[in-house]
Amino acid sequence: MVHNTITHVIVGDHEYAHEIPHREHRLANYLSNLPTTNMVLWIYPDAISEWKSENKNGLIREITVPTQCGPVRLRNRLIDRPVFKSYFKREIESKIRQFLGEKTVLWYYSPQFSFLCENRDLWDAIIYDCSDNHTTTGWKYRHEKGILESYRDRISALFSLLNEKKILDHTDIVFASSEYLYDKLKAHTTAPIHLEETGVDLDKFNAKETYDQIEEFNRPRLGFVGKLKKKIDYQVLDGIAKSNPSWNVILVGPRYGVDIDHLLETSNVTWIGAVEPHEVPKVMNSLDVGLMPYREIEYNEAVFPLKFHEYLASGLPVVGCGLPSTDQWTQNGVYIHTSAQSSDFSNACDEALSWETNKNIRKEIAAQADWSSKLDRIYHRVLDTIHFDTS
Repeated sequence: MVHNTITHVIVGDHEYAHEIPHREHRLANYLSNLPTTNMVLWIYPDAISEWKSENKNGLIREITVPTQCGPVRLRNRLIDRPVFKSYFKREIESKIRQFLGEKTVLWYYSPQFSFLCENRDLWDAIIYDCSDNHTTTGWKYRHEKGILESYRDRISALFSLLNEKKILDHTDIVFASSEYLYDKLKAHTTAPIHLEETGVDLDKFNAKETYDQIEEFNRPRLGFVGKLKKKIDYQVLDGIAKSNPSWNVILVGPRYGVDIDHLLETSNVTWIGAVEPHEVPKVMNSLDVGLMPYREIEYNEAVFPLKFHEYLASGLPVVGCGLPSTDQWTQNGVYIHTSAQSSDFSNACDEALSWETNKNIRKEIAAQADWSSKLDRIYHRVLDTIHFDTS
């Protein structure tokens, strides 16, 4: 018998209906299916001019915070500044109070709306589940930025840092998705902190089907599956494609503000575009090596990609660069973390292509990272924090 009901308030960076589910989306869905849950409130800022509140999936309700006023858009990180704080604090609290249960838990996935954590009367627990280095200056190298862009990025990083520090001052428990984030956050909080890397929906990767469009290409097929953003090292991809014309390099995922036309001019590089999440296992079943070529920048030092365990769950060997947080997973027959030099990355891919007998080992490693186990572990640590009785 459940003696209490819990309302969970999740602070995110974007809408609930996202084309690629992130950590916070999985948590929201997990919480919405628990008998202890009264409601899951998903709060995020967006460039609209009016407040929106609407039901989504089951017990999940999305509250959209407007940042547009006429022709002017308020940058998200400015919402927490004193000149705007009072208005947004008053309005958000009024929107959520009507949905609160006997217990309330505030989950931060982005360092914004930090003023919500100031009112401890509202919350039985405040959680910071951090899966990004929110306080860096972006995905570009310094020499790629102009003076104004550099200044703007530094100011944005400063505001994020101030917000994050306030959240850490009030949080009851912290989770970090990489060792880099664990070490960084541990230095700024006295709250209990746990390392919980990204996982995999293991049951979805038991499928045997392949992706027809990729099957048309000759082997070997080396694939990057995920969002094509500026944090990816396209020079590495270009280098391995040009130096290995017999390899087919397959890019699968939506593009976000990047021009890859020069890369696609290479005859053995193909961009499939975005696929539905349920088709990702089929895509990976059609590949021979999973690629994670990330730029060697500060932001990526904290990144532990979702695709890592998804590749392994599909039985694929993996090659990556620019991701120090994955270095501990380096293992013969499983994963190589190399430099961002095209020659080094190419040699690593060549070695990975020779690993023909380690598929079961890779799948066993992925099985230890099932999202259901990770979310159970996170949730029960939170229950221990708020002394919630489910007996």
